[in-house]
Amino acid sequence: MIAFHDVITLVETKESIINGKINRAETGTRTTAFAHVGSVSEREFYDAMQAGLELACRIIMWTVDYRGERIVEHSGQRYHIERTYDTGRGTTELSCVAAKGRGNG
Repeated sequence: MIAFHDVITLVETKESIINGKINRAETGTRTTAFAHVGSVSEREFYDAMQAGLELACRIIMWTVDYRGERIVEHSGQRYHIERTYDTGRGTTELSCVAAKGRGNG
């Protein structure tokens, strides 16, 4: 079993479509949860690169703590959640891309 020693903050957003583009605005709701933050596998990294994404990390957390948020913060870094996977064992994996802007590159 993986130990959840990392603290993450899930940021709730509201999505809307403006001029054909998805716009995400923060609702102000932020939820802190325990998780395991680790690297993505080599295969997942290269598969994502072929799709034009550069995955930065994989976060494993308790499924009961995840409510569909699309942004997560850890150690001062903001990430966009690109993919989620319910393991069926009470945990959810979040595959994340480092966010641009707001001091993140």
